[in-house]
Amino acid sequence: MSGSRWQNERQLAYLLKAVTWADSPNEAVLADVVITAQDIEKLNATHAFPFATLKGGVAEDRDILLEPDRALLVSYLVTVVQAGFADRGGQSIIVGANRQSLGKSSGRGTDEIIRRLRVSLGRLIDSTHGLQAVIGSPGSPATAHKLEIGVQGFVIDVFGETAEDFYHPPVCFRGTAGVGSVALAWSLPPTRFDTIGGSSPTMVLNYKAGSTAPTSATDGTATSVALSAGDTTKTVALAAGTYTFALWAPYDDWVEPPTTPNHYSAAATVTATPT
Repeated sequence: MSGSRWQNERQLAYLLKAVTWADSPNEAVLADVVITAQDIEKLNATHAFPFATLKGGVAEDRDILLEPDRALLVSYLVTVVQAGFADRGGQSIIVGANRQSLGKSSGRGTDEIIRRLRVSLGRLIDSTHGLQAVIGSPGSPATAHKLEIGVQGFVIDVFGETAEDFYHPPVCFRGTAGVGSVALAWSLPPTRFDTIGGSSPTMVLNYKAGSTAPTSATDGTATSVALSAGDTTKTVALAAGTYTFALWAPYDDWVEPPTTPNHYSAAATVTATPT
């Protein structure tokens, strides 16, 4: 499930910023991604090149019976801005010029930059990218400022945008009861702009005796189980009886990088009865 408008904008910016060159995985393709409604001319004096702007577009309602997973489509326009290779006609800004070094964006035109973004992201899948989207073909390139700046855009169509904010929970939560213990396992949610810990987040695990799950990640009447970053399994020693476990993913969408939880996902729950 995709999130709300502002969550999707920030997630798309996060994904675009994370794209690197195939021949130099530590070198980002884009120097920055700006969520803005301003004109390019007002931004190029304050941002390193190449950068991209991201603008939300018009929502399009779909027939929920025919396309239940694509009931609402919102198009986002990504515009790549490159500069630095002025020539007669502006050809080098589009197709590139002499490279300054391997694996850098310098010397690469907007065609190559957009190709790398599209190939790297591919089809965006909710379980991997935190939203469901399709990347469209690039538009025609253009030049400005005496052919010293090139711009070229493409559209990302996001499906299933929600009115309310959405926080991905851990999935496939399961428990296997044994003698004196319960072995728990789960899959982590997709890495998002607000995921604490990046690709190795720490889930929150609580349990209660009986068949009623803890009510929240901060439920004071539940027993907390310490987890480490990136954990997807945990064995809890318990006396014989019935226990219900609840697992949450914590998020921080107030600061970058995220550090302190201010939101939690819905709980994944499981009940087990060790002997």
